[in-house]
Amino acid sequence: MASNMLSKLDPDIQRALATVDGHIQNMGTAIRNVQSIEQTIAASYQSPASTTFQNSVNDWLGLTERIKNEFQAIFDGLQQGNLVLDNANDAAQSRASGWAGGLSGSTYTALTPTS
Repeated sequence: MASNMLSKLDPDIQRALATVDGHIQNMGTAIRNVQSIEQTIAASYQSPASTTFQNSVNDWLGLTERIKNEFQAIFDGLQQGNLVLDNANDAAQSRASGWAGGLSGSTYTALTPTS
C-alpha cells in the first residue's frame, strides 16, 4: 500500500550516507593509485605508445573524477535532505508544544502517523 506521507528513518539515512561516502573514498583511492602509476610510466617510458596510454589514463581519470563529484553531490543532497527533515520535525514538535495548554506529546502523537 503506497503512502503519500514522507517518512524518515535515521538508520536508513545514515546507512545511505555511509555507503555513498564509502564509494567516494574508494574512488579517491583508485584515482590516487592510477595517478601514481601513470606518473611512474610517464617518468620511465618515452614513446608514442606510452603517450597514447597516458592520454587514455588521463581520460579515465577525468571521467572518474566527474563520477566522484556526482557521488559527492548525492551525498550532499542526502545530508541536506536529512537536515531539512530534522528541522521540520523539530518545528512540528515546537509548534505542537504550544497547543492545548502544552499537551505536546499527545498532540504531536495524534498528528504523526505511525506507519
